[in-house]
Amino acid sequence: MVKHCKDCDCEEREAFYQTFDDQKPFIDTEIDENGNLIRNFPNTTEAHLLKWDTDEGDRIVYALNTNDWLFQFDNELPIPIKPYVEIEIKRGVFHRIIKGSTDLILKIKKCQ
Repeated sequence: MVKHCKDCDCEEREAFYQTFDDQKPFIDTEIDENGNLIRNFPNTTEAHLLKWDTDEGDRIVYALNTNDWLFQFDNELPIPIKPYVEIEIKRGVFHRIIKGSTDLILKIKKCQ
């Protein structure tokens, strides 16, 4: 089924906006063979690209820099993402990050 834009019912405009939704708002750098990585969210990240997400496996996440971003689990209040304070994310649990005004650099460790 082809989506059409709401304003003029054209396919082109909807395809244009879909490309923004498919963009990843971060840059990943793998740091080892276990899939652990550094994830960089520049301060220019568009807030609408930060969406609720689930992971396929358990992870531990923490910031490597001072920042003003927030982390939120579903049905919980957002918390600050503090440098070197671990946030454990269980497989299948909805979560998101909320944009701040600084860059955000995360270390993401896959739990074995």
